Amino acid sequence: MNNKTRFSIEIFGAASIVASLIFVGIQLIQDRTVARGAQFDNRAAAGIQMHISRFENDAYIQDVVDRWEHGAARRWFNEDVQAFQDRMGISDKGLYRLNLSVRMSAINFDNNFYQYQLGLMDEEDWLSIRANQKRTLQSPLNRAVYQTMDGMRPQAKLEVSRIISELETTN
Repeated sequence: MNNKTRFSIEIFGAASIVASLIFVGIQLIQDRTVARGAQFDNRAAAGIQMHISRFENDAYIQDVVDRWEHGAARRWFNEDVQAFQDRMGISDKGLYRLNLSVRMSAINFDNNFYQYQLGLMDEEDWLSIRANQKRTLQSPLNRAVYQTMDGMRPQAKLEVSRIISELETTN
């Protein structure tokens, strides 16, 4: 084998190794992104499950309402929520159950937004979810809960603020 052929084979071999390493690097980045998405999804599912447990526990609901009656603060409760409760004829227990449902929705929204930001959700799917969220945030209770929700990522809270601004601009 002459030197020119050997050199060509060595260059081809080196290029193959470099290409393989680049592919492995890209795969590791993608695997890490998917793992981060799955990890966040699992935490979101655990948060939702916690709220389901509270939703189904009548004694817990009664305890919360009793604390409200003794002056415990409800950061999400405002005049618009009070008017909503009065207009709909919802009891305090019913209002707290609605609050828990909205919290589950907010956790799900945060998770969906994170999956979209990671590139794990198509833009068309995200835009559909966002449009649905925009309809959801027309309710004063939903707005109040989303805006005071602990544990929601700052990026998701910013997206909620953008949606609310869009609603206020169109109204």
